[in-house]
Amino acid sequence: RAVLPLLLFWLVAAVVAYVTWPYLWVDPVHRILESFSKLDVYNHRVVFRGHIFSSSELPWIYLPELTSLQLTEPAVILAGVGLPVLAWKSLRRASDPLVVGLLIGWIGAPTYWLIFRGAAIYGGIRHLLFILPPVLILAGAGIEAILDRVHRPWPRRAILSLILIPGLWGIISLQPYEYTYFNSF
Repeated sequence: RAVLPLLLFWLVAAVVAYVTWPYLWVDPVHRILESFSKLDVYNHRVVFRGHIFSSSELPWIYLPELTSLQLTEPAVILAGVGLPVLAWKSLRRASDPLVVGLLIGWIGAPTYWLIFRGAAIYGGIRHLLFILPPVLILAGAGIEAILDRVHRPWPRRAILSLILIPGLWGIISLQPYEYTYFNSF
């Protein structure tokens, strides 16, 4: 019973990858395998914490630290709140354990590959943007947990405004260089 949603998820993911990645159109199976085999080929110098590293030999903290510095402060805090909330709900069967497992796998598998398998990373988190949707889903779970405890409309609006302001301010103040955003952490 739990296998069907998982298969459906991978089927949808494969279709989306095929439709949005023209490189695959000629020979999807061969080219996706070729892409995975080339993950570790490129080796660049990366400056991190004032030291120069090979892009395939970065410290394990590179990905978590840059992600926590390049998301807005509320996103980082709310994702930290959302992870235990979803884990607790999953244990209590208040949320679907399969969905929580897929979410953790979506974050965990690439993170494992990048941290412990020594995949080459360079240029900040731009090569890692695919892990941001599940991180932001965790942040959404954090927002939901907070807003479930606030019942009056005006405090809810104030909380949502406080969550949005850092991101909006970053977009406005850095335009057209929004990619250079770093939070105050």
